[in-house]
Amino acid sequence: MTERNTAMAARFPGGTGLLRLLRVCGGAVGLTLFLAACSGATPQRDGTAGLTADLAAPSSGGSAGRPAVVVATPVSAPVPAVTKPSPVVSAAVSTPVAAPGPAPVPAAGQDVGALTTRGGAGRVAQLTQIRCDAALTEASDAVYRYRKLSVQEISARSWAEEALRASDLAQRACDMAPDQAMTALSLRATALYLHGQYSRAALYLEQVPEQTLPEALPRSGGLSTAAVVRQCQTHRPDLDDLRLGILLKQAGHGVQGAEHLKRAARSACAPLAKLADALRRT
Repeated sequence: MTERNTAMAARFPGGTGLLRLLRVCGGAVGLTLFLAACSGATPQRDGTAGLTADLAAPSSGGSAGRPAVVVATPVSAPVPAVTKPSPVVSAAVSTPVAAPGPAPVPAAGQDVGALTTRGGAGRVAQLTQIRCDAALTEASDAVYRYRKLSVQEISARSWAEEALRASDLAQRACDMAPDQAMTALSLRATALYLHGQYSRAALYLEQVPEQTLPEALPRSGGLSTAAVVRQCQTHRPDLDDLRLGILLKQAGHGVQGAEHLKRAARSACAPLAKLADALRRT
């Protein structure tokens, strides 16, 4: 036996260690390791891999040409992690949505159209009345401002520009207030007259009852200032004397007022002359 081992060691260089292994492990295991060493294959260390290789080999009772069946270990799909919603999201989902309440009603300085779209017809009428009353007060103060002015200021006529602006605003504000619409129109006509715009004043005076006109457009001797303006609007210098005579006299400047009325009484337009003379004598 020793001689045979020596001969094999000489035939297979480096096989001395292998022969020792054969003695220790016995015949079957040693033969398996010997074949693996000769074929150059690396022994399988993974038990699962070795099992797969064994199953892949053809069985002793099977056909020689049957393909090998490889059994793979199933891989489980990753289970997604379950995350809890944040407290903010949970509160947003669980909080009930409150029903919208009634829309607020705008104050006096807010838009009327907003009230109309919300169906507040009563509030629209109330708001219109408030605006109209305030605008009429401002226009009336501007029209009668001449009572506190001096002779030079009344003659300058620039003070009447404020009356024009205020009366225009009053006419717009009271357009939807039938009870005050005529009052606003009369103030507008008076402001035009005070500013010396006689042609425009005549157009407005035709729409206003004479009894509603303020005292800046007086009546005397069966004649009215409104009728004189309508009939004598082309006699501008005479109308200027009539206007200044009325305003100066009502403002307490009787002497200057009488002088202007005296000149107006000489007008070639008979209605104007008669009215100026009647007002001068009162």
